[in-house]
Amino acid sequence: MIEKLLRTLHSKECEIYYIKDGQRFALAECNARLEISSQQERLPLLGNRSMVLKHYLTIAVCDDMNLKEEVDASFLKTISKIEIAMFLQRRDGKQERFMFSNMTPIEIVLDGEWTFEIIEDYALIRRLLAEF
Repeated sequence: MIEKLLRTLHSKECEIYYIKDGQRFALAECNARLEISSQQERLPLLGNRSMVLKHYLTIAVCDDMNLKEEVDASFLKTISKIEIAMFLQRRDGKQERFMFSNMTPIEIVLDGEWTFEIIEDYALIRRLLAEF
């Protein structure tokens, strides 16, 4: 399998929200890094040139979070979802706000970096590669 990092985008205006009992609450303000990656895997059964290509986004929330709630393992068990809103700078210099809600947590280090993954949102990935 071949994994490629296609682009890294940084946001200094990132907000983390959590969903609990159907309501959204602010959790933190922070800096974040958005990485656009691809994985290629050859499938010899389909011929020498056949491969499966998967694109995904990784959002890493840096460990300089300004938390509005105390976060520990018991708190994380009570929430149903985490959402991240961030501003990204386009190539034309304008800032655009994105809201990421369809994320899978990869790793949450309570006193460090939080990492989430978004898989197969091809329209968003194509747009980020073209405009940012």
